[in-house]
Amino acid sequence: LGEVFNGDGPGGFPGLCGLVRKYLDRVQCEGPVRDHLEKYLDLVGRRASGELVTTAEWIRRFVLSHPEYRSDSEVSERICYDLMVACDEVARGERAVPELLGSFGGQVQEDERMGFGVMSLLTPCGCD
Repeated sequence: LGEVFNGDGPGGFPGLCGLVRKYLDRVQCEGPVRDHLEKYLDLVGRRASGELVTTAEWIRRFVLSHPEYRSDSEVSERICYDLMVACDEVARGERAVPELLGSFGGQVQEDERMGFGVMSLLTPCGCD
């Protein structure tokens, strides 16, 4: 996935993120909109390269590290509740998760005001 999104090096396929950037250049997309789109492209590229974990991996790590988890594949109501609280905190920008969102996490409140939402970033796509 890394090569598909980020390209395969100089002179090769620029990757989907590179193609989007070229298009944005061509239509002269600048200013705050371009800045926001660049942050999303950076997030997608870092996820595709494996630098940032997927939502599914973040959830697995959360459950496995929960004090109530007994390594028996059963997720208790308490673990589920704590996970939902954590997801809500991430979505509202109250919980930093740099392994999931990188530097994008600090943009949550500003993005919400501008009509961009972080919830789409937390939705597992099944691409693990």
